[in-house]
Amino acid sequence: MRTAPSARRGSRSSRPTDVSAPAEANCASETYTNGEVAFPPASVLQPWNEVTTKTVEPKYTICGLAFVLALHSYSAYAGTGLQEATTVNNFLRFVTDTSKELEGNKNNGGQTLIKKHDYMPLVGTVLKEAQKGAALTTF
Repeated sequence: MRTAPSARRGSRSSRPTDVSAPAEANCASETYTNGEVAFPPASVLQPWNEVTTKTVEPKYTICGLAFVLALHSYSAYAGTGLQEATTVNNFLRFVTDTSKELEGNKNNGGQTLIKKHDYMPLVGTVLKEAQKGAALTTF
């Protein structure tokens, strides 16, 4: 879609946009399932790869969860090391951290930083399970 150029010479034409300002995802009221039972699974050690919203939702059936497949005992696998396990653990703990800036300290957790970036922070049981999973990622 093109817009007419500005009548004033030398000025830039405005471009239409179909993107609104970044906000939080509107997925709070969606029901997540694997097609058969409600999610999340009973444990972070069970598969989460089939998570989706119900196929009939009042708002957005495209809402979903991003997840990371990680080991919970890196030392049991050849070719892995302490540095790899530490990096994964640090990343997952950061992503699931809900801490907020205190007195000018810019150490916000990932769940705080994700707000207003077209994502929704994890909440409730899903957040607790994700934090458990991060803690289980060890060497």
